[in-house]
Amino acid sequence: MEEKYRELSIHLDNQFPFDQKYYDQLVDFYKDYISDVNDLKKFMETIFICDKDNNNNILRIMINNTMRLVTLANDIEIIRPGKDALKITYLVTCIETLYKIAGKITDREGKKLNKTTTVIDFFNSYISNEDKSVILNKVKRSYADDYYESKEDFDRNINIEIFARIINETRNVFVHEGDYWSISLSHMDCPELKIMNVEEEYREGKQERVYEYELKYEEFHHICVRAFINFIEQYMNEILSR
Repeated sequence: MEEKYRELSIHLDNQFPFDQKYYDQLVDFYKDYISDVNDLKKFMETIFICDKDNNNNILRIMINNTMRLVTLANDIEIIRPGKDALKITYLVTCIETLYKIAGKITDREGKKLNKTTTVIDFFNSYISNEDKSVILNKVKRSYADDYYESKEDFDRNINIEIFARIINETRNVFVHEGDYWSISLSHMDCPELKIMNVEEEYREGKQERVYEYELKYEEFHHICVRAFINFIEQYMNEILSR
């Protein structure tokens, strides 16, 4: 670990005595997503101060679970290289975990969330516009999709809700059917065709779709973790504004 991050870890343990090894792990993980050491220091300090002032550990539980689940997703690459569905499953689990810890049961419009709409709400609400653009520029409908063969104006573009449904279905195929090998993000430097059954719109029913992926797992991974941090920061700001 670089000296500046080591110093931050020591500083956190001095200010909030707990376990030096714990702070080493925490700083070592989050430095890959909050690159400025001063921003990382502010993020960590605000979390621990906020929890102390409110006499609970909700925010600490959030950063701990995010670190554990994302690290577990990373470790899957050692066990089953290239099996993106396994890694995506743990990232979706992290979404569900953050919502559970926060007690968040409704979306921005006050509608009750279920497993599918929780993922959709997360992608809509916590992924930055810049990262949404990256996703939507790299995941398109394919001209090979027979469903659209008869339509005059074929639109290759999808929206972020459809992408959230694709990701949720990727997780479901593994969890409910045990299939972790047939669906993945891109592993090439050119577009890859991906065929899967997806319900693109509510109550439309699952239908076979063909997509072109240029989005790689590594890009998706970083987008998700930035959104996890955004979720935690927004929750923290809600507490501070009370």
